Amino acid sequence: MQISESVVRPRSATVIGLGYVGLPTAVLLAQGGVHTVGVDINEDLLTSLRAGSYAPKEPGLADLLRQATASGMLQYNEKISSTDAYIIAVPTPINEDKSPGMQYVLAATESIAKVIEPGQLVILESTSPPGATKLVATRISEIRPDLDVSGSGKQAIKFAYCPERVLPGNAIQEIVHNERLIGGLTPESAEMAEMLYKSFTKGTTVLCTDSEAEMAKLVENSYRDVNIAFANEVARIATKLGVHADKVISLANRHPRVNILSPGVGVGGHCISVDPWFLVDAAPESAQLITSARNVNDLTPLLHAKDIIKILESNEYSEVWLLGLAYKPDSDDLRESPSIVLAEALFGSTIENKINLVDPGLSSIQVEKLKSQFQNIYTYLPKLGSGHLVVLLVDHKEFQNWNFGESDVIRIYGTGQVIQNSTMENLNK
Repeated sequence: MQISESVVRPRSATVIGLGYVGLPTAVLLAQGGVHTVGVDINEDLLTSLRAGSYAPKEPGLADLLRQATASGMLQYNEKISSTDAYIIAVPTPINEDKSPGMQYVLAATESIAKVIEPGQLVILESTSPPGATKLVATRISEIRPDLDVSGSGKQAIKFAYCPERVLPGNAIQEIVHNERLIGGLTPESAEMAEMLYKSFTKGTTVLCTDSEAEMAKLVENSYRDVNIAFANEVARIATKLGVHADKVISLANRHPRVNILSPGVGVGGHCISVDPWFLVDAAPESAQLITSARNVNDLTPLLHAKDIIKILESNEYSEVWLLGLAYKPDSDDLRESPSIVLAEALFGSTIENKINLVDPGLSSIQVEKLKSQFQNIYTYLPKLGSGHLVVLLVDHKEFQNWNFGESDVIRIYGTGQVIQNSTMENLNK
């Protein structure tokens, strides 16, 4: 591909938002020879990063972080200063009415507008609703009418949407090697963004428009959400019919063109449980299936809670142990966790005094925060006996070696149904 003469490779960059995507991205940019400044509003985080005392849980990140910081290629600041490129990697939550929450993106945009100079590049990485990149460009134009935001020409500000495709726990590998969609407001914008990412990425870069990249990101996660909803709905139907859902799904998956996912307690995380609502908000009348899938997955933990309450009302259990609060296995990520939703439903019931929460991956800070909402939270499982009910919500590897004694066990993940009076040996058949 022939690069336009008006496109210059960025040699410095600012990453705004040092979360699970922003911090690895900043580190990799610095490793790739780009002078990088990480910006965040969390002063405690910045202090620990500057001191070299921050210990990220992301595998492989700690060593790269130390190297980048020690080299001086990665620095940290509370405020934004002028650099060749700016990457916005802040959260994009949903509001109570399920509309996109763009307040953090707009706050970052307004900070950029104060320092940006002609010819520089703005990249939005935050998963955002359709039209978000144009919204960023428009907001900068409103604040800085002196700038050319057309995206074309050497002095024009360039804009691109480059969505992250990162699985926490494997972030470095995926940021470097996954395909990268680069959606430019103009072809020149896409070219300049590609130059920046080529400083560290080894995956294929696919150039497209900003609108195409925005929708593609939302479609990816909506596709997964719909398939998870199908699995969860199959599990509910199987339970009603007295059939084991995991066996039914394994038999159906023997068809060469069928690949049904495993059901579970619901859908969590900031991506799959949130992003489909952005498409629904953009075209509600055309997003019937996506809306239904979201409703199925949002309702799933509440239905499991009802099942558990029924069991507790018909059995004399002295203690109930909910195992796994993170939204996915072998993680401490509690964002939008369906296990938390299930626990909230139980704590609002008549049996809340029997409930104990357990997750071995939680930090002491997370435990203290949860104690303000729940009562008994542990990172270990005490010795159990008869009269105790164990509910396995998430497939953490630690649970495979824990001794549940004579307790009754319910495994929700993988089966989507309640199983009573079972041992681990029975459950794993």
